Amino acid sequence: MASPVARLYIRVRLDDGSRPCFDPVFSGNRKLKALYAKIDGKPVHRPEGVYYLRYLQGKKRVFERVGSNAQDALTAQVRRERSLGARSVGLVIADDIPPASLDKQRRPLADCIVKYLTEIKAHKSAETHSAYIETLVLFLLPGVLK
Repeated sequence: MASPVARLYIRVRLDDGSRPCFDPVFSGNRKLKALYAKIDGKPVHRPEGVYYLRYLQGKKRVFERVGSNAQDALTAQVRRERSLGARSVGLVIADDIPPASLDKQRRPLADCIVKYLTEIKAHKSAETHSAYIETLVLFLLPGVLK
């Protein structure tokens, strides 16, 4: 099975006012040249360009705006391809979970800290346990040392 692909495009405004998407320009070492579009087979610098990703989500084609920064666009492309790959093998992605069900899984911070300290006390020395307590107190009360 082929891994899912998220294709990178750059959208620019042409002289006639249209805003088509073009392939971005890569240098010889596969590094993305910032804000260069391949227009009529030639690399053209377009400072107003915006990067987009195109991928399939189910049977629907999705265009996702990822911004004007070339490095951020490449990072977004890799992240999207990995999340699509994870979905294709049946893993649940955090974006797929509705916010209402996330609220049901949340617990108060104090309960989590008590559980954590109980585990530390059972498996670590008394010195370590007291050091962790001091650290968590400083974490919970950030304005105390100002």
